[in-house]
Amino acid sequence: MDMIRILAALLVPPVAVFRERGFGAVFWLNLLLTACGYFPGIFHALWIMADVEDQAALRARQRNLSLARS
Repeated sequence: MDMIRILAALLVPPVAVFRERGFGAVFWLNLLLTACGYFPGIFHALWIMADVEDQAALRARQRNLSLARS
């Protein structure tokens, strides 16, 4: 994660989640968590960002495997 994304997650967690996943259920969940308590919203935002990076790395590995097979 780069510093801008971490800073956004720490200051305004719903905005950080919106930038990563869009205006869907995950955004509303983060908004609810942030309204219930600021720290759960931060934790969820950081978790979403880490999950996005993991999924991108997984897709890249799968793409490399499919290229190696052909």
